[in-house]
Amino acid sequence: MDISNKSLNERYKIAFMSVLIGFCWLLTFFFHIILDKEVVFTHFFYIPIILASIWWKRKALIVTSLLVSFLIITNLWKSFSISLEDFARIIIFYFVTVVIITLSEQMEKSKRTLKESEAKYRSVFNSAKEAIVLISSDGKIVSCNKGAESMFKSSEQDLLDKSLKSLMPDRYIKSIQKIFLDIKKTNINMDSSLFSDLYAIKSDGTEFPIEISIVDWKSDKKLFFTAIIRDITERKESEKVIRENEKKFRTVFNEVNDIITLIKIEPDGRAGNFIEVNDVALNKMEYSKEEFKTMSPRDIGTQDSGNKILIQKLLSDGQITFERVYRTKSGKEIPVEINSHLFELEGKKVALSVARDITERKIHETQLKESEERYRTLFQFSPDYIVLLDLDGKILEINRTLENILGMDTESLRGKFFHELPILLPENIPRFKKNIEKLLRGGKLAPYQSNVKDIDGNEHWIDIYNAVIKKEGSDFAILVIANDITLRKLAEDELKISLTEKELLLKEIHHRVKNNLMIISSLLNIQSSYIKDKEARGIFKESQNRAKSMALIHEKLYQSTDLKKIDMGDYIRTLSNNLFDTYVTNPDKIHLHLDIEDISVDINTSIPLGLIINELVTNALKHAFPNDYRGNIYISLHQDDDKIKLEVSDDGIGFPSDIDYKNANSLGMQLINNLSLQIDSELKLISDKGTSFQITFAEKHF
Repeated sequence: MDISNKSLNERYKIAFMSVLIGFCWLLTFFFHIILDKEVVFTHFFYIPIILASIWWKRKALIVTSLLVSFLIITNLWKSFSISLEDFARIIIFYFVTVVIITLSEQMEKSKRTLKESEAKYRSVFNSAKEAIVLISSDGKIVSCNKGAESMFKSSEQDLLDKSLKSLMPDRYIKSIQKIFLDIKKTNINMDSSLFSDLYAIKSDGTEFPIEISIVDWKSDKKLFFTAIIRDITERKESEKVIRENEKKFRTVFNEVNDIITLIKIEPDGRAGNFIEVNDVALNKMEYSKEEFKTMSPRDIGTQDSGNKILIQKLLSDGQITFERVYRTKSGKEIPVEINSHLFELEGKKVALSVARDITERKIHETQLKESEERYRTLFQFSPDYIVLLDLDGKILEINRTLENILGMDTESLRGKFFHELPILLPENIPRFKKNIEKLLRGGKLAPYQSNVKDIDGNEHWIDIYNAVIKKEGSDFAILVIANDITLRKLAEDELKISLTEKELLLKEIHHRVKNNLMIISSLLNIQSSYIKDKEARGIFKESQNRAKSMALIHEKLYQSTDLKKIDMGDYIRTLSNNLFDTYVTNPDKIHLHLDIEDISVDINTSIPLGLIINELVTNALKHAFPNDYRGNIYISLHQDDDKIKLEVSDDGIGFPSDIDYKNANSLGMQLINNLSLQIDSELKLISDKGTSFQITFAEKHF
């Protein structure tokens, strides 16, 4: 639509100009030809010349040339010459045309520049993220951009005619008023002023931090202000994060247990003075921060050589790690590992160095070296045969002891499989392979024995121990240690023969002791047949039973594979049944009940215990059931953890209340008490509905 209007206007201009040119031709013809007069009709020429120059710029020369041609033609028609006056007019026509064209072009250029400037201003004004508001001298907003609408959550219509202070919390009103008053008092244009640490308020009442730039300007002698308002919420958050990060950095910088220093690098490549050091550096090096800032790394190091080389490497690589020794103010030396990084600070090259105290590591390295030397000495000079294998079962190293028996060194065997060792007998190789494979699969391998032959063909017996060596948590190698037990094997064989002979001898001794005790029992039995006194005969009978109880123990030992212990359960069953057969004439009168575990007891305990059982059972059979009294005898033997409990009880007439069992005059009770003390037992009597003797003791190992 604008293009069509422009075309229409152009046609009107051409038509109007045509009319003016035609009118000028008529005037020229009328005054020059018909009236033959020189009047000021040519002044009318200036109208089309000026209009054409304004409308068409340089094309206006065409119009001027047409008008000039009319003047020349009429002059030639009349007198075949051009008067000096007309010639001057022609020059003036062209001069006026050129001047007006120049002025018109300048005006057009200024207009275009102004339009472009206006467009740019509008583009910036409307596209700026910042809020831009134009304020009149009375403090009212006369214009604002889209940024202001977005920032304050209000439309342009809502913002117009408001004052800037209405967009800010009440606490900042006085500050804003003072700013504008100061600007007005100066009565001159001020440079843009920046005001920070202010807050604005949105239409919903939300406050947010802002930064305002205010510049004043005049138009038609009226004072205006342009305020550029920036929402600095993100910057505030960033500053907060930076402060927090700075705080964290300072915390790490000062609390980390390493010496951290910052030094400047001089233009000539030398290490300059310290710029910053952390608290650990102050504490460990014993210098103040002020002292540090007058010093360079050369002043705290004991090794000055190579410093320039290190700096050059740092400059080329950007990072280096090296070891050095620091000397404190008091002269103490601290070995450190330094990690330095190069970076730029305010356009200057600086080096950040973290120095870790490696005193303990140096001590550990020394200890590790000493340990390695001890291991190497132990490995090489151990009397055992030692082989180190890789995880494929190949030989890495053997010790000197094995080299001697093989007649070969490590180098000649390295890389060969373990089962290729020449000392191994062919029949044992499958077993060795199987054991190594099991170990490599992660299985556990108990020590085992085998036989080998040395370089001279002599047979050796060995105990083989295997272990997996780990490195940094992973399997690294297999250690095989073979202990030569040839002499021990021979000694064991001889000892086995000797033990067999001694076992036979002990069995024979137990057999003979048993026979001798049985002979004593028989002699007592024979002797008792000549004694008329019933009480005396009973004493002989009891002595006979005691001999039998001891003989029974030796018989059990003779029959046992263990010559030091007997099965106490089996012994009690045999002994109690023998006593029952001896004293009980009527089996229906007394019943024997056994609750006995099979417990192995040492001979030194079993003999006293057997005599105690003999006395307790004999007393129960003799005294618990007088006349026709009927009842039961109970014998129990149980083990509870490390204690053994024996109980002999009956439901007879009970133990006499007037007798102290601990101080009784009878031989039987005296034997029971003394033998109980001998085996360190606890003897307890319970007389409630019968009699119960409880003996608790711990088995002793002699």
